[in-house]
Amino acid sequence: METKKGCLILVFFVAILTVSGCINIDTRTPAERAAQSIDEAIAAIDRNSDQWRNEVDKLGTKLETIESNAAQDVKDIAAKSIASGGQEIKCSVDFMRDRTKQDLQRLADKLRGKPTIPPLPTFCAVVPTGVDMNRRPNFVEFYGYDFKLRERSSSGTYTETARVRAFLVSDSGETQLDSWTDLPTHYLLTVKTAPSDTIPICNKENRHIVLRSIEGLQLSSIGVSKLSCPTAPPTPDPEPEKRFYFTREPYGSGAPWGFTANREFGGTCSQGYHRSRYMVVEEEKSGSAGCYFSNWVSGDEKMCKINVRLWTDGFSGVKCNIQIFETGDNKPAPPTPPCPCW
Repeated sequence: METKKGCLILVFFVAILTVSGCINIDTRTPAERAAQSIDEAIAAIDRNSDQWRNEVDKLGTKLETIESNAAQDVKDIAAKSIASGGQEIKCSVDFMRDRTKQDLQRLADKLRGKPTIPPLPTFCAVVPTGVDMNRRPNFVEFYGYDFKLRERSSSGTYTETARVRAFLVSDSGETQLDSWTDLPTHYLLTVKTAPSDTIPICNKENRHIVLRSIEGLQLSSIGVSKLSCPTAPPTPDPEPEKRFYFTREPYGSGAPWGFTANREFGGTCSQGYHRSRYMVVEEEKSGSAGCYFSNWVSGDEKMCKINVRLWTDGFSGVKCNIQIFETGDNKPAPPTPPCPCW
């Protein structure tokens, strides 16, 4: 019996050694296994770039059984690259794929304890491509990638850090536009430019709205064109000339001797008018008689009064047609309409 029992124990240990020799025991940590899975996903994306979105989804599912925190990080990367963009994505699909690979590589480096550097923000498009102060938009929308960095701590909380800022640059200097800037997603930065938003964009030469990374790298710049300020309306024409005074003055003598006289005709011009000219014409003359203009009674342009000299010999007569004209004063030029924000 002793010999038989010893043989059984020997066979048992040999069986254990044989079985254990066939088992591949993985001694890597979950973080190392997750990093390896990420490496494999990146390689799969390179092999089949058209299916990169599926590879990211598959990676997230796989990591749920390996390292839950890494699985959540991959889901965040997928959401950033695939789901959250919607109509805001203005970059090419190739760029999104490549940037997703970079995000995955950063995650793998983090799992391996290597230093990670946040990716530089990338500019893709801007709408509108310039600000016309004659048709001032409500917003300027800068589209790109990684405009803000969203990171998750081991406790599951998220922090977001802006990676871009907008500035107004002109000959007057530079103004930060943080108070008029929104970052709704990492794809989009908006600058409020409506008149009601009081952005200090007015009355500056050579204006540009500039988008920069927080490191100071200029990503985009759009011009701001001046408002076409209204000009002064044309000066109104003066009122047309009109007749101010008219008379047909008779003058004659039934005696054998003649007479002469200086007489004044007219008066103060109408309100808003000044004298322009006169007419003194002899009519129905008999014998030797006549009349003629002597002088304006006053040097004041507002006095429409003239002095006429009349004369006649004996048994002669004349009718003197006297007319005085006035024209409207020059009107002042209208003021130039205000242009408080050009």
